[in-house]
Amino acid sequence: MSLSQLHAILDELYETGLYPSFQVCVRHRGEIILHRATGRYRPLDAKHTWRDADLETRYPLFSISKSITSMALHLLFERGLLHVDDPVAWHIPEFAQHGKDHITLRHVLTHSAGIPMYTWKLTDDRILDWDRIIADLCAAKRLYFPGRLTSYHILSGGYLLGEVIQRVTGTSLRDFLQKEFLDKLELETLNYGISKERYHQTACSERVEPLPPTPIINLFNRLADIDLVEALAIMNRDAVFESIIPAGNIIGTAEETCRFFQMLLDQGRYKDTQLISARQVQRATMEQVMARRDYTLFLTPQRYSLGFVLGRKSNEINIFGRNTEQAFGHLGFTRNIAWADPARQLSVAFLTSSKITYPRKETLILRRWQNALNTMCS
Repeated sequence: MSLSQLHAILDELYETGLYPSFQVCVRHRGEIILHRATGRYRPLDAKHTWRDADLETRYPLFSISKSITSMALHLLFERGLLHVDDPVAWHIPEFAQHGKDHITLRHVLTHSAGIPMYTWKLTDDRILDWDRIIADLCAAKRLYFPGRLTSYHILSGGYLLGEVIQRVTGTSLRDFLQKEFLDKLELETLNYGISKERYHQTACSERVEPLPPTPIINLFNRLADIDLVEALAIMNRDAVFESIIPAGNIIGTAEETCRFFQMLLDQGRYKDTQLISARQVQRATMEQVMARRDYTLFLTPQRYSLGFVLGRKSNEINIFGRNTEQAFGHLGFTRNIAWADPARQLSVAFLTSSKITYPRKETLILRRWQNALNTMCS
C-alpha cells in the first residue's frame, strides 16, 4: 500500500457525490504524510455561493468536541481540583434533584449517567442561553440508575462538564481551553464556535440525500430524544457558531484536530511544552466500558474511556478500521472522525461538510481507506 493508493481511495470517496468537500490530515511518527482538501463548500457568510475547499477551510467537529472538552476536565483532575468520582452535585448543588445526586463525573464521561438527553427545541434563544440549559438539566429526571446502562449522551454530558469546569476555575470554558491547550499548541482555531471574521472560510453542513424513511426517523428521535429534522436544519445558523456547545461545536481544520490528537499520542507534549502529564493521558484513554450495548446508538456495542471512543480488533462497526484495539478518538455527526493509534504511531483527522443520515456504500470506501492506512503504517 502506498500514499498514491490512499489518495486514489479518497478520490473514489469524493466521486460518490456524497461528500461535497472534505479535508484530511495524517501524521505518522509525528510527521505529516497526507494532507489534502477536496471539493467545494458554501461559506457561512455567503451561503448561496460555492468555493473550492483548501487546507484553511474550517469545519465543525461536532462530537469530536467531546474528547477535547474531556481533556480540559482531565487537566483539573491532574491538578487535584476535581476527582473523576466526584458527584456532579458537589460542584453543581442544584443538579441533585430527582435522584441525580449519585451521578459522578465518571458516569458522565462514560455515557452512563442516565441523562442521555432531554426533550428540548433547538431554538436560537435556547442555544445561546447557557444558564437556561443548565437549569433544565438540573430539573431533568434521570432515565436509569447511573452506571447501570450505557446510552450515548449527545449534548447533555458536555454541558454538565463545561459547567463544572467553569465553576471550579472561575473561567469561561472557551477561555480555559484557549489558555491551557490551544495557545500552547499554536492553533488559530479549534475552539467553541468561531468569529464572524472567519465565516468566509467556514463550511456549511450539507445534507446530501433525502431523509431516511419516517419509521427510521421516529426510531432515532425516540432513542436520542432529539428531533433529527430540527437538528439538521439548525446546523448552519449563527447561534450554533456564536454559542458554546461543549459536546458539539468546536470548529477547526483537519490539521489542527490532528495536531491535538498528536499531542495526546506524544503523551501530552507539544514541542518543548508538557500540556498535561503522560499519566493523565493514559488515564483519559484507558478502557472503562467494555463493549457494552449502547441504548442510544441502536444497541451497538461500544468501548468507552473517560471521554473517548475506543477501537476494536475486528468488527463491522469498528470506527477506526481493523485491528485498532489501542486506538482512541471520536466520531462527529455524521462522518467526521479523528483518532490516535499508539500501536502505529498514527494520528488522523477526517473532516467533511457532508451530513449523511444512514449508511451506504461510501461507508465501506471510507473503511477501506482506514484499513489501507493502518496496513501501510503497521
